[in-house]
Amino acid sequence: MRYLPPMQQGHIASTVVILGIGLSVILNVIINFFIIVSLLQRKPVREHIPVWLIIANVLFMIAQLILLIK
Repeated sequence: MRYLPPMQQGHIASTVVILGIGLSVILNVIINFFIIVSLLQRKPVREHIPVWLIIANVLFMIAQLILLIK
């Protein structure tokens, strides 16, 4: 993934983009880990988190891991 900002402060913009990509992967893995732990403990996850959000998080994590591996 290549990011070339059109402004003079290219280093700052690139740093923000890289931090955003890195933090999104880390937070997504942590959230999915807690969802899996809750499911394994047979706690009701659907009462706190909507099903569509769980599915979206899993799909985003798969996409992020594919981009991270490439």
